[in-house]
Amino acid sequence: MNFLKKHSTSVLLIFISIILVFSAANVKWGGDRWHSLIRDDGKGYYSHLPAIFIYQDLNFDFYDEIENGKYHYPKLAYDYRENYKGNTINKYYSGTALAELPFFLIAHVLSTPLGYENDGYSKIYYIFISIGALFYMVLGLFLLKEILLLYKINRVNINIVLLSIAFGTHLFYYAVFEPCMSHIYSFVFINAFVLFSKRYFINRGYTNLIIAATLLGIITLIRPVNILVV
Repeated sequence: MNFLKKHSTSVLLIFISIILVFSAANVKWGGDRWHSLIRDDGKGYYSHLPAIFIYQDLNFDFYDEIENGKYHYPKLAYDYRENYKGNTINKYYSGTALAELPFFLIAHVLSTPLGYENDGYSKIYYIFISIGALFYMVLGLFLLKEILLLYKINRVNINIVLLSIAFGTHLFYYAVFEPCMSHIYSFVFINAFVLFSKRYFINRGYTNLIIAATLLGIITLIRPVNILVV
């Protein structure tokens, strides 16, 4: 009983993780439904990764052949490119892609051995972006727990807060249904920024300050308006 009480938040996070994976696998990973894991604004965020690591094409010319050709789905078609002073640019910021990078690279390494095309848009890439969003949601909840502990909130109330945020807000929707959007990544990096900022004011350790400043840069790169967190 004491063990469960002491580790109740860890058990809760494991429970939330299982629900997230089960939900995503049933709702989005089967059949052709995986195509909608990266859609709308998410296409613009994500496209930085194949542009740099696969096509070496920051003019995004591969859009016509790959996204609007090979993987074209009329209901999901979305052109994120803009013309600026005669140059083609991606109108979306790259912070979300930076957060997605580890999972993109895992998918890229595993694509060929697992029989998928390594073009950045086959099913394995989308699934790993989905897994990444689920990971970040749980990480964000863990960081929030650490923040609340600094304020000496008791674990019962912490667990209520985490459950409420996980299933009583849009966080669950974005983690499961639209993992390519910036919301999940804003959530986790803002929590990390708040945590390390608070630790700095408690301990005055410059390591915490440097980490907080770096996180603020990433937060702003995800969505510039996020700088309002300061």
